[in-house]
Amino acid sequence: MVVHAADRRLRCHHCGAESAIPRACPTCGNVDLKPVGRGTQRVEETLAARFPEARIVRIDRDSAARRAELTRVLESVHRGEADILVGTQLLAKGHDFPKLTLVASEYGHRAALDRLPGPRNASSPC
Repeated sequence: MVVHAADRRLRCHHCGAESAIPRACPTCGNVDLKPVGRGTQRVEETLAARFPEARIVRIDRDSAARRAELTRVLESVHRGEADILVGTQLLAKGHDFPKLTLVASEYGHRAALDRLPGPRNASSPC
């Protein structure tokens, strides 16, 4: 399950199941729950704190859920209205951003590793 902070929901990106974020662990009752990992929302928040004047655009399944919204956001990036672009693999599919001069990818291998059996999970950075 993935934390979606904007609407305070947990959502599975594989089957679409969702639920409210619990206040405590449903098994043991511990209230010390923390989201882990580096989702695009967290990367966006971190960059905004570090570069407060930057125009940050996030493109992922949540911010561009409808094709019209994705088109609008991509057009704004093409017009140079973004200083920093944060996104998922959605951005790597045939887009050309002539005004974009730097691309950084963190944990690009995550999607493949998350599908492997074993000790890897959402809290593991490798």
